[in-house]
Amino acid sequence: MKIIKNLQTKKITRSKISLEENKENFDFHNSNSKNLLNSNFLKKYNLLDKKEISKIENPEKKNSEKTKMVIRDKIFKVTTKTSKTDLKEKNEKITDKEKNKSIEKILDIVDNLKKEKNSLQENKEKEQEENLLSISDTSLEKENKKPNTNMNTNSKSISLDSNFISQERRNYLKNQKKENLKITLKNYSEKQNEILIRNYGSKIYHFMNDMDETIKIPVDFLERHEINVDIRTKMIDWMVEVLAVYNCSTETYFLSVFILDFFIFKSPEIIKSAEIHCIGLTSMFIATKFEDLYPIKIGHIIYRIGHNIFEEEQILSMERKILETISFENFIRTSTNEFIKTYFYDFRHNNRQAVEDFNVEEDINKCENLAVYFAKLSCYYDDFYEYSYDLKAIVCIIASFDTYRNTGNIIKNKNGHTFFMDWVYFLIKESEYSKDKINDAYKKLIFMYENYNNIPMISYNLDKYHKI
Repeated sequence: MKIIKNLQTKKITRSKISLEENKENFDFHNSNSKNLLNSNFLKKYNLLDKKEISKIENPEKKNSEKTKMVIRDKIFKVTTKTSKTDLKEKNEKITDKEKNKSIEKILDIVDNLKKEKNSLQENKEKEQEENLLSISDTSLEKENKKPNTNMNTNSKSISLDSNFISQERRNYLKNQKKENLKITLKNYSEKQNEILIRNYGSKIYHFMNDMDETIKIPVDFLERHEINVDIRTKMIDWMVEVLAVYNCSTETYFLSVFILDFFIFKSPEIIKSAEIHCIGLTSMFIATKFEDLYPIKIGHIIYRIGHNIFEEEQILSMERKILETISFENFIRTSTNEFIKTYFYDFRHNNRQAVEDFNVEEDINKCENLAVYFAKLSCYYDDFYEYSYDLKAIVCIIASFDTYRNTGNIIKNKNGHTFFMDWVYFLIKESEYSKDKINDAYKKLIFMYENYNNIPMISYNLDKYHKI
């Protein structure tokens, strides 16, 4: 009986132990708390790896890793901020370096340009000295001091005899210091023009003559229309005022007159005097777009110049009508003004040394301005279309020289006076026109000049806006 009891007690104890073990197993699988984990029990049944065992044995490691991560994040943020500022500073330093490099490059370029200028100045000075040394010391008498006419007549250019240069001028050029020699924009443009004239001067002049012969307006172009001659002259006088007030170029005036007269000549319809106002207004509107950098706007044409007489549609329709009638090809043409500029520029260019020696630059400019005045005056008279633009330009130059002398503006330097007069005679001799034809055109122009104040129905705007 005792044996049975002992066995029973042992069974009970074993069952208790198994229950407790099962309880512990149950709690292990169902609970997440670290307190229920017993390392001895887990080791006993080989339920953990070495890594997990180390985590269980020192549970503070996980917390320490979290703190480390937080600290790392904070350090990263701080470092990123500092790195951004460092990058900005580095970029600024790089840009400063680049700026300094670019400035140094610019300064180097400027220095090179200065050196080139100085070398050009030295070469110029050497050329002048060589030219002056080549000139003989013997000087001609005053009667023999004339422009050299041994030249190609087609180019219409004049070259000065070397003996015109005085000994004082030679010594001055020899003793001139390098510091005073400066290359200016004017000298550069003169050099470029010299190259252009040398290569294309004669071609340009022949092209101008060809255009002068192809586009011609007959003297009787008004007879077919119902237009009064006085109304046409009044329109041209008004053009002088309008284009002067709006600071238009001189060539704009000549082109405006050409468009007006050529449209009347080419128009298949009969034009009345009442239509001249609209045609003249539109002619100026077209011409200013061809010749001026800042053309007159259509708003000014309608409101300020036209005084609201015409609407915008009327001006634009007239513009289309004029362009269709004239055709764009005929806008490539010459004028009296262009021939006058060509002759005077050619005279200055080929005789610039004499112009300096005789001190006649101011007198030449005044004569040129007076010649342009005569060219503008010739546009008032429709019968002056009898002559070509080239002939009118020569006649205007002769008239300007004569009126300049007759008004008391005598050139102070006698040599300069004779030299300028010889150039005018040279133009007459070398021109393609007979002396009788030149004389006839000259007399007609002087008659216009003397009777200008007797022209009816005009405001005499030429004297107001073109100062002689």
